[in-house]
Amino acid sequence: MAGTEVSTDWRVGSPITWRGEMNGTAYEDKGEILAADEPTRLSMTHYSPLMGGADEPENYHTVTYDLSAHGDRTTVELSQDGNDSAEQAEQFGANWQGMLDALKKTVESG
Repeated sequence: MAGTEVSTDWRVGSPITWRGEMNGTAYEDKGEILAADEPTRLSMTHYSPLMGGADEPENYHTVTYDLSAHGDRTTVELSQDGNDSAEQAEQFGANWQGMLDALKKTVESG
């Protein structure tokens, strides 16, 4: 996630944390690594207290990154479950698109 400090060992079952700041407020999101199949898939759970829900299983969602090679290009597909509404899915989609755009810029700049 753009602008965060990530801490994990990337092993299945291990915790992952993201520390950052949003609109002047420090936060720490957390989750667990579900799959780490280098170089094609990374999947994890994710919980953010900024969403306002309690730290309970129903307030976690799963984020999965799938990478596929196409000649000299790589496609990154990101999916997330656990949206409460179409509006929330749209909001997350916009946030993820920003992160993917930043990733693309970083990769293409070498």
